[in-house]
Amino acid sequence: MYYRSEYRALSPRSRAGASGNTSQRDTNRLNLRAPPTVIHAVSVPPPTFAEFFAAHVRPLRRTAYGLVGDWDRAEELTQATFVRLYPHWANIASGNPRAYARRVMVNLFLDERRRAPEVPTEQLPEVGTGGTDGLSADAAARLDLGRTLAGLPRQMRAVVVLRFLEDRPVAEVADLLGIAEGTVKSHTHRALAVLHELLATPDRKSVV
Repeated sequence: MYYRSEYRALSPRSRAGASGNTSQRDTNRLNLRAPPTVIHAVSVPPPTFAEFFAAHVRPLRRTAYGLVGDWDRAEELTQATFVRLYPHWANIASGNPRAYARRVMVNLFLDERRRAPEVPTEQLPEVGTGGTDGLSADAAARLDLGRTLAGLPRQMRAVVVLRFLEDRPVAEVADLLGIAEGTVKSHTHRALAVLHELLATPDRKSVV
């Protein structure tokens, strides 16, 4: 009985020693693990003006067409935008040059309105020199949409282009145009209603 009691009294210490050995083995296993991989950030140089032009001239020309509704004028607006960007490229390139280009283009478009206010017309302006004969269905649809957008007031047209062609959020469109977010929403609602009516009506009229 004495030896059994002594054994029982020593058992907790033995168990503690065994637990301590287990903890030591766990620690040793942790120390044997490979050190964590350190990923160093790679600095990507900003694009050159030529690289930015090659990558963005086509989408910007499409945006310009949505604004002006004519491919020749869209080309002029796109070129004017890049002309404005070039002298400041060193400061623009490291930021968000696409957003800057978008702002420049919209400002040029709205400044044109201030220099030469639009005159209301009975018919939507023609785009190009011919009709839609010989065009694919997609091309004809784009041409028809361009004519229809040209029938909207400039600021409303800019809202539609920025919201749906450029997929910009309401807050950014409001900042670009210098108007309230509520105005952007009301312009969007009214423009969509007008576009639906114009596209559904064979004899379309301008709402400018």
